Amino acid sequence: MQERGSGKVRDFALHGEATREMDDYGLPVRYNWTAEYRGTAMVVYGHTPIAEPEWLNRTIKGLGSRWFSER
Repeated sequence: MQERGSGKVRDFALHGEATREMDDYGLPVRYNWTAEYRGTAMVVYGHTPIAEPEWLNRTIKGLGSRWFSER
């Protein structure tokens, strides 16, 4: 997807693959790619701070600025 600037590519890069479902706020439900991730690299992802980061298959979700500022 490098050097492709369409809206569809940008949306995928920023938010990930979506299912055809919508959540309670009318936003697309995103596919849980971490459940199938088997890479050797550790991946940090997520833009929304959450109470506690969540590890799954060498990925960690929710490392927002709030989490770092409390450490």
